[in-house]
This record gives sequence, C-alpha cells and structure tokens, in this order.
Amino acid sequence: MKKTILALILLISSLANAQWVQQYTTQSAIRDVQFINSKIGWACGDNIIYKTTNAGTNWDIQFTDTDWLIQQIHPVDSMVVYADGWFQKILKTTNGGENWITVRNGGVGDNVFEGLYFLNINTGWLCGNQFVLKTIDGAKSFDSIRIPAYLYDIHFRNANEGIVCGEVLTFFRTTNGGSNWTRIPIPSYDGNNFYRMSVVKDTIVYLVGSENKVFRSPDYGLTWDSVGFVNNPNEQIYCSNFPSNDTGYAGGTFGKFFKTTNGGHNWRLENTTSFTGYIRSIYFYNNNTGWLVGNGRIMGTTTGGQTLVFTNTTSLPGDFILHQNYPNPFNPLTRINYELRNTNYVQIKIYNSIGKEIVSLINQKQNEGSYSINFNSGEYNLSSGIYYYLFSIDGEVKQTRKMILLK
Repeated sequence: MKKTILALILLISSLANAQWVQQYTTQSAIRDVQFINSKIGWACGDNIIYKTTNAGTNWDIQFTDTDWLIQQIHPVDSMVVYADGWFQKILKTTNGGENWITVRNGGVGDNVFEGLYFLNINTGWLCGNQFVLKTIDGAKSFDSIRIPAYLYDIHFRNANEGIVCGEVLTFFRTTNGGSNWTRIPIPSYDGNNFYRMSVVKDTIVYLVGSENKVFRSPDYGLTWDSVGFVNNPNEQIYCSNFPSNDTGYAGGTFGKFFKTTNGGHNWRLENTTSFTGYIRSIYFYNNNTGWLVGNGRIMGTTTGGQTLVFTNTTSLPGDFILHQNYPNPFNPLTRINYELRNTNYVQIKIYNSIGKEIVSLINQKQNEGSYSINFNSGEYNLSSGIYYYLFSIDGEVKQTRKMILLK
C-alpha cells in the first residue's frame, strides 16, 4: 500500500512539473505534424490523418487508408490541406479535412513522394527519388523536373526561389520556380543525409544531418557554415525545427530529443520520453509551444519542453476515450465524459496536487458505451488550484488528466 501511494505521489509530482504531455497514442507510426496556428494542426501516420482544433487536447481521425503510407502533410490554410506518400499519391481537402479526395494516384510500384510544399492553394511542389513535381492548378496537373538524387524535403519562399535537400549532402536551389536547379555545396566530408530542413522567416535555413552535424545558411541556401554538432553517439538525427533564429529542436532514433538556444552551436539533451523509436517530426509554433511525433505518439509542450515526461495513456484509443473535463477551468461543477469499447471495471478518482485522494467518482463494472459523470468541488471544500483525475481499467491506471478549479 505504501508503495502504491508513493508511486501515485511521484506520478502527480511529475504531472505538475511536466513540460511535455503525451496527447495521443496509436499503433500507426506517425510521420509528420504541422500547425497553422497555436490551435489548429494536422498529423499523419502510416495510413491515417489526424486533426486537432484545441492545440492537441483532442485528436480526431479524419482519413484512413489501409493500403497507403502517408509521408508528409502541408496545410495551406485552415481549409486547404495536402498530403502525400507512397505510390505517388496525393490527397487534398478544401474543407478543413471533413472530406479528402485523391487528386493523384500513381499506382502500386511507383516512386514514393517524400516532401511537399504549397505556396498557396494552387501552386506547390513535391519531391522524391530523383524528381521534383510542380503544380499551378491545385494538383490537377504537374510538370516534372529530374534531379539526380533521392530528395526528402522541399521549401519555397516565393514563386521563384526554392530549395530541396536529400541524401548524402544533397542540397539544390532554384530561382525560376523549379525549372532549373543548382547544386549548392555543403561544407562536410561526412555522408550526412538531410531528411528535413527548417526555414526561419524565409531567410535562415538549418540542416541537421544524419551524422548529427548542424549546418546554417544566412541567405536561403546560397552559402553554408558548419555551426555545431549534436552529441548523439551511434544514433541519427532525423528531424529538426527552428521556430526562431537561435532556438531549435532536434530528434532522432530511440526517442532522443535535443534543444539549442544559440543557433545550433550547442545542444542540450532533454529528458527522454516513452519513445523507443524515431522521433519523426517536430513542429514549434513559437519558442515554447510545440509538438513532436513518432512511434505511435503525439506529444505537446507549452513551456519549451525542458523535460519530456510520459504522462498520459499507454493504451490504444480504440479501447477507451477519456475526454477533457468541461468546463475547464471550472467552479464549482465540471463534467467528465468517457467512452468504453468493451465491458470493464472502471475507476475514476480525483487527487490534489500532492497526491491526496479527494474522492472516488466511479468504482464499478460498466458495459460498452458512452458515460458522463459530474464532479462538484463545492462538496469537498476545495481551494483554487490544480487537480487530477485518474482513469483506471481493471485496477490499472490508464490515463491521467489535469483540471483547474478557479474560484
């Protein structure tokens, strides 16, 4: 019993101090995450597209396709979003993801689309194995340009100037919309693969290579300097994101996550998460608010991610769904909704910030279905502050959420 109480106090303590919160789990390998503002964003996985409208508190499945692997997603605005992946297939929505249509399908066996970037709702580019495609009519038709390298990521800052990166120090630049590309040398003798690039204010470009070297261009890829090294022995950096000139984040194999505050010269290893595989994509809306994905998980932070703590569900969303209480903040009454996919023995308990149990709201066997329960803080003479509700199935804590009492 003492061990259980101690474990609970440690859990609540970690929640109170956690800078990263796991927002979603799935069996799919989530490969990309992008936001258009601090609230609305999309993530894509092996064969799934997710959307959030509340900064990741909830993620809704918008699209599934068991025969297709989705690589990247690019929201142009809140309505128009493109996604690409295997078999040179492209998806598009014009209503925020309520409906997705296939605008291009190359067929099984065709090359993979890797990166994509749309300057507006009609003009965009995609890249893959030795090619760049361009469309000016919303993906109805394409012009193809051959580039002798495997390409992973692409970006344009206007209709003429664009950059693309890829395997073994590959970096090309165009000044005529992609009709011609010039190879730009990168100052390295290592075989760095560049899987992702990060562009700050359409001017500064960062590349963090698979050999963990950091490169910076002050002039949108014309010239390059080697500025630092991510100390990640025997592992690769897969992705990076710089929300500002100096602050950046990088992630790679085995869930390692790093941060710099001086433009890539020095990097600090953050506390590891529950990730055991690649961190596939990182997106920060500003220096503090960001998300990372990979290995079936989506995590978010609003405080710059000083620590990465596994704080949320270890079960699949298909087993149950525990919603955020509403309203939140609340005074004195709030409601907790949840859904069960199977018959289970369910417990919901409320705790304060030091791990003291306030009340057990539910402690009974329940059948498959949707449920709702009220919590009235006025019955327990509680003061303003942070409280937690722990959701358990068959005696095992499955998920914990935070709620705020504000008198």
